[in-house]
Amino acid sequence: MKKNTLYQIAAAPLLALAVSAAACGNLAPAQTGAGQPNSAEAALPEGYALRRFTRSIHLAEKRTGSPRLNMDLTFLEIKKPERKAKFLRELLYSGNSAGQYQNALAGEYRDMYRQNPPRTIPGDSSLVDWEYRENLNIHGLGEHGVTLGREKDVYTGGAHGMRTKIYYVVDGEALTVLKLPDFFRDPQGAELRAFVMEELRRYSGLAEGQPLSEGIFFENEPEMSSNFFITENGLGLHWDPYDIAPYSEGSIEITLPWRTIRPLLKQEAIERLTKFGIYLFVS
Repeated sequence: MKKNTLYQIAAAPLLALAVSAAACGNLAPAQTGAGQPNSAEAALPEGYALRRFTRSIHLAEKRTGSPRLNMDLTFLEIKKPERKAKFLRELLYSGNSAGQYQNALAGEYRDMYRQNPPRTIPGDSSLVDWEYRENLNIHGLGEHGVTLGREKDVYTGGAHGMRTKIYYVVDGEALTVLKLPDFFRDPQGAELRAFVMEELRRYSGLAEGQPLSEGIFFENEPEMSSNFFITENGLGLHWDPYDIAPYSEGSIEITLPWRTIRPLLKQEAIERLTKFGIYLFVS
């Protein structure tokens, strides 16, 4: 199954998550209410809806001339089937509705600002608005399994913002989020680590066996990531900016080919991968 053909399967309700969130442009003026319908909503089965919310709120008690928090997020509303809807709402939004989730975010950032307001320079009356963007994307798809990527881009002052991304590898039958130990016999073992280090060398354009610190990475033995995703080509690992390389390098992602890591996988993991449309039984 090709990971680019995201809209070819829409029978199972879980696969509503295969519709990626619309790309966010510049933040819009303050808006409230039920949210704006997303153009991809027509592809969603009954019970699911994508809503884009934009909102601008004051961060300080004094509103005149005070900085604002500009929010832009795409929210996946899930209403049925009830069991899956409840699981996914709890996973993505702590069980909250769109309005509750947005209000909770606004409250968190207001508190953050009030507890640690930015330093002001005498004679400088300029104030910098804060920004919060959140997007949900699909990165792997099968009949009973899906990989979601949730990306957040936050700016609270300074030279630049921070971008983070977390992946959810979801077993749609068991209604559980899978972890690396669900796939590997020894997720911290030397064999798997050696494969990861070699892929990082390729990513950085280093020769086989060359120290990683001679490329873009902080150390020769970067910390292993537990943030992973599933694709038809292999199991991917993700590091946010600053995790193992400078901010200027952005996020780091590598993919470990199935043919390489197959001997390290649990037998039940190989069977579980069929839920994602990945079949490793035939070498």
